[in-house]
Amino acid sequence: MGKLVKIEKAKLKMQTLKSASKGETDAMSLVLKNYEGYINALATVRLYDEQGKTYLFTDDTLKKELEMLLMVTVMKYKPRKNKSA
Repeated sequence: MGKLVKIEKAKLKMQTLKSASKGETDAMSLVLKNYEGYINALATVRLYDEQGKTYLFTDDTLKKELEMLLMVTVMKYKPRKNKSA
């Protein structure tokens, strides 16, 4: 079984998420930067050679797909309206 990787991430401010969901490129860049380590960990592939030696590399195609999926998900984000009691 693979080794678990603990990813430390800073909390993303709600205003940044709201701005990114409206298409603001600077805010979207902050969102991507916030999840960069996690995306890199998910896109890391392990390969073995004929002698059984292990090689790790980042699959750039998978990384771009994960970044695009994150951006699409952020763009679909709609904050809930506060209901007054």
